[in-house]
Amino acid sequence: MGWRLILNKPFDEALKLFENGVSITQKSDNSYPFLFSNLAHCYLFTNNFEKASNIYYNNTDLTTNQMPWADAVVTDFNQFIDLGFKNEHYLEIAKKLKKKKLLKIDK
Repeated sequence: MGWRLILNKPFDEALKLFENGVSITQKSDNSYPFLFSNLAHCYLFTNNFEKASNIYYNNTDLTTNQMPWADAVVTDFNQFIDLGFKNEHYLEIAKKLKKKKLLKIDK
């Protein structure tokens, strides 16, 4: 449901959903890393780059969607790019995650 909200662009609604999900799971474990990456995406699309970058850069030890965190984040960015979602921070984040080569935008 949350991913569909992101893809349909009611980012504030998706943000509330993922903040709630992270607050519940964070108390117990990191079994649902996609909650963290999707929360970061919501922050990114609601112009809260500082919160987004903290999540992107501080969870690199996680695996999500059966791939390393950084690969999954850039894969999501590529999907957003394919769907026409623009954001000035994709390249900066990909560079810092050392995944610039995976990003499908002009370098």
